[in-house]
Amino acid sequence: MKTIALIENSPLSGSYFARLVESAGAGCKRVRGWRGAPMPVDFDACILTGDMHNVTDGLEKYHVAELGLVDRLQGRKLYASCFSHQLIAHHFGGKVVRREARLLGWETARLAGDHPTVAGIDSFEAVCMNVDEVAEEPERASVLGSSAGCAFHVLAYGDNILTCQSHPEFGFRQGSWMVKAVAMALAKGPGEGYRRFRESGPAVWPEDNAFMRGVIDWLLD
Repeated sequence: MKTIALIENSPLSGSYFARLVESAGAGCKRVRGWRGAPMPVDFDACILTGDMHNVTDGLEKYHVAELGLVDRLQGRKLYASCFSHQLIAHHFGGKVVRREARLLGWETARLAGDHPTVAGIDSFEAVCMNVDEVAEEPERASVLGSSAGCAFHVLAYGDNILTCQSHPEFGFRQGSWMVKAVAMALAKGPGEGYRRFRESGPAVWPEDNAFMRGVIDWLLD
């Protein structure tokens, strides 16, 4: 059985990924990166989660440790979400900037390219919660997806690193209450910001996300 190392950058960031990995029949080694846990050595692929931190605020020690893991992949596959999408872009020479306002809502990412995760999928919808954004992609990155609020929504680095600005792992009916609670906190209560978040998404959250399932299959291939 293959094992995916799940590097968590905040207390609640890993549970959604863990459920997807385990439902695919793989092992999940959860590592509390945000608590300074040592980076794993023995794994088949890995996931870097989002974070309540921002790249533009400067990097913490655990972020530096995670970048060391990225540099030691030795061909193993890695998927990075939200903050970690920006972290890797920054690491490889891209430009990460602070947005004028937080992007809080559902975005439709339009896909292109021949990466295995986008084969047969022309778009997906997912939740965005970011303050920072990638403003210029690194030279070595290929743009696989763009959305109205994020020009560099999905990036690929060769054939073993894939990153995504949004949270397609959140876009499931199961566990949606927690995502809505986080969105309300980020919107500072049930006001205009949270109303826009609710209106941006589907009336009934889906049971599945084809892109996210493709990501897990790719990691385990």
